Amino acid sequence: MKYIFIVFFCFPFLSISQDDLFDEIDTDPSGKDPVSAVFKGLKIVNFESTKLVAHKEFTFIVAHRFGSIENGIDSFFGLDDAVTRLNFVYGISEAINISVSRSSFQKIYEGAVKYRLVRQQENGFPFTLVGYNSILINTALNEAKLTDFEQLKIEKAKIEVELKQIEKEKKAYETESTKLKKEEELRIDQFKRSIDASNILQKSLIDEKSRLSDARLEEEQRRLEALKETWSNHEKDVENHIRIICKNNVISYIEQNDFPYAGKKPDNTIEILDQYIIFDAKSPANDDLNNFPKYIRTQTENLKKYAKHENVKNDLYLVIPSHTYSVIKDFTYNIGDYNVFIISKDSLEPIILSLKKIEEYEFADKLSPKERDNICKIIGKFAHTTKRKI
Repeated sequence: MKYIFIVFFCFPFLSISQDDLFDEIDTDPSGKDPVSAVFKGLKIVNFESTKLVAHKEFTFIVAHRFGSIENGIDSFFGLDDAVTRLNFVYGISEAINISVSRSSFQKIYEGAVKYRLVRQQENGFPFTLVGYNSILINTALNEAKLTDFEQLKIEKAKIEVELKQIEKEKKAYETESTKLKKEEELRIDQFKRSIDASNILQKSLIDEKSRLSDARLEEEQRRLEALKETWSNHEKDVENHIRIICKNNVISYIEQNDFPYAGKKPDNTIEILDQYIIFDAKSPANDDLNNFPKYIRTQTENLKKYAKHENVKNDLYLVIPSHTYSVIKDFTYNIGDYNVFIISKDSLEPIILSLKKIEEYEFADKLSPKERDNICKIIGKFAHTTKRKI
């Protein structure tokens, strides 16, 4: 029979400094009498204490460990799952104990030795040091191994039967495969002839389609090229338009190099009532407008790098080409601490003039930036709605 030995080297060093129950017994205060009865039992719950069995004393211990109470009455609150351990302890000397035990849990046999290294003394060494070593033999593992071995033999026999069946099926498949290969070669030859005929027909259709639609395709290509050129010049057109509006209406246009904050500079900035108003020009990258609304949404979030500055007005504007209005659904975004309005180049002049108009109000210098923003927001929405209707 094979055994699996599990060796636990446990050195529980316990230090005790509390007063003992026998402290009231008169002793010689100048001596170094050993302290006794620090613990009343050999164990503290599941751990060994510093107490040892006396010399030539034999102790028999029956211990029970009950199961979980979570199953209630079904397991009689853990009593049905109890584990019993029988332990025999003998004191070879006052400082050395040996013990032999057997537990019903996995049929474990245990041999152990417990020995005192240093003993606590009155007016002397303040601790008791005890070592404990044990060897455990789990005999239930052999039974489990034997069961597993028998199961493996049964599975091996099944696999051998299945393997013979697989070999038989393999031969059948090889015969079928040879037949299918010949049929496949025939189909491939027929398919190639069909492809050749299809290619001739397709080429004929393409030539005919090309002959009929060349003029239409050229016209569409010219339209797309013109549209792309408009979009590529959009940023410069917006800048020039804003510059003209500012020049005609005595509004400060802030050059990119003069923008007072570090980092990426906005495309266009004007200054009204000591606040910087941002106008960024955005256009599609190509003639596919399906992703343009998502791109605009991303750009509204990127404007946070400007809106976080103290003197930047928290109403910011993205100027897009008029041709792209049909794919845009949302023209106003509230992004936490700032708002973004989607406008066209044609909306720039009424919006800027409306913002400029606030300077002419005699109470404008008494308004807080937030109150100015609220007025500008109403004017901006009005101008944007008016443009949409036009």
